[in-house]
Amino acid sequence: MPCRLASGLLADDMDIICPCNYRDADVEEYGCCLCVLYVSDDWISGKKKHDPIEERRPQEYYEKGYPSVMEQKGAGGKEMAQVYRCNVCGYLCAREEPPDLCPICRAKKERFEEFEMKG
Repeated sequence: MPCRLASGLLADDMDIICPCNYRDADVEEYGCCLCVLYVSDDWISGKKKHDPIEERRPQEYYEKGYPSVMEQKGAGGKEMAQVYRCNVCGYLCAREEPPDLCPICRAKKERFEEFEMKG
């Protein structure tokens, strides 16, 4: 379930499905993600202030969808971007590249492989 307003179209909402594309940057800068589902030890201990988090998702994603997951094909057809699979826990994500750390098992980026979605 996304913590932001979703369009309801999977391809348009891929960047906001938890753990969202913005989580790591939010936790690094603020100590927690936008929905406060993921928090750092510094946030818990009070070393990081519990300040409001600025929205990182560009406004045009709300209007046009998530462009790095969509590719226009000819007559307006959409195709999903590359899907990556964590070799440790099986987590799947559709992004331009795999995350630096798996949000489930914390495996490094190198442990991801390209995954072919069967239609």
